Amino acid sequence: KTFIKNNSIMDRVSADKFIKNMLKEYPERKCKVYLLHGDMSDEEMHSLYVHPKIKCLVSLSHGEGFGLPIFEAAYSGLPIIAPGWSGQCDFIYAPQQGNVKKKKKKGKQPYFAEVEYSIDHIPDFAVWEGVLMKESKWCYPREGSYKMRLRQVRKDYSKWKKKADILQKWVLENFNQDDIYKKFCGLICDEDEVNLESWLSELISGGGELNDWELINILKNSGNEVECLNSDKVSVEDILRFSSSGYRFVVSNFINLSPACIRALSKNEKYAIYEHDHKYLKTRNPMLYPNFQAPSDQIINHEFYRNAKAVFCQSSFHKNIIKKNLEIDNIVSLSGNLWSPAHLKILKEMCDVE
Repeated sequence: KTFIKNNSIMDRVSADKFIKNMLKEYPERKCKVYLLHGDMSDEEMHSLYVHPKIKCLVSLSHGEGFGLPIFEAAYSGLPIIAPGWSGQCDFIYAPQQGNVKKKKKKGKQPYFAEVEYSIDHIPDFAVWEGVLMKESKWCYPREGSYKMRLRQVRKDYSKWKKKADILQKWVLENFNQDDIYKKFCGLICDEDEVNLESWLSELISGGGELNDWELINILKNSGNEVECLNSDKVSVEDILRFSSSGYRFVVSNFINLSPACIRALSKNEKYAIYEHDHKYLKTRNPMLYPNFQAPSDQIINHEFYRNAKAVFCQSSFHKNIIKKNLEIDNIVSLSGNLWSPAHLKILKEMCDVE
């Protein structure tokens, strides 16, 4: 399932040609390669993870955020082959599960086929000035370890499928919508306070905004009074008016929020930041800097983050990068995203989980 530039017919032709040229280098191969191209519904995408002929998900990427395809494989009960590094570590490791005869080990255990790796600088050909700096580092999965894991999963598939089933159960129990919602709201409002939030966001159809609107729907459906405000249209008077009425603010994409409004919120302290990337950096890209740590002259909005009641991020990996740069203690990892009831229904049906 891939594309090169877009979902056009010409793009499909280009992708097909690229794959065929690549496969010519392996004339003795025994496997078939299928190309899926174009828009697919949620049902069609999730059917890939539970298809009887699809046995595992392999991810040897240099680094993911939360790693949504890996997460989809985990909650679908599909065995995973990947390095234990980056955002996916939030959910592919779990406390020891099931009836274990051996003495239980402390800490979380891997329920996937771990590929050994090293961390090193990106290659010269990948350097992209202003995006991927020469000092940046990537995760490099080791080829020998990867091949060994492939053989192990293939020869003893029942063992790895059992691990995947255990991980699936743990993920579905610990990363559900209600728990993330309660964790989110519990850190914004005290239990004895009326749960009133106002949302500052831009109308952009991106992954972050889809999460924003899902939270809005959750709050509304739970009987809360919600006001949605676009960040480029919010005034200081709006903030003071809502504050005096007892509202609390959840701030998402605040790029177009005026400096005066940011100062007003910082003094108000009745707000939380729902961070989808890295808006405390001028570039919004920590990959530009060694070990993801930017020099002090590249840090912006520091007071805004420090004074927030909480800064919500998507994973522990995300949290650690923010903390490394801002050195604040109010950062909370949600360990996942918010899901709509329709999406959860699809997962339940596709995974056949009661």
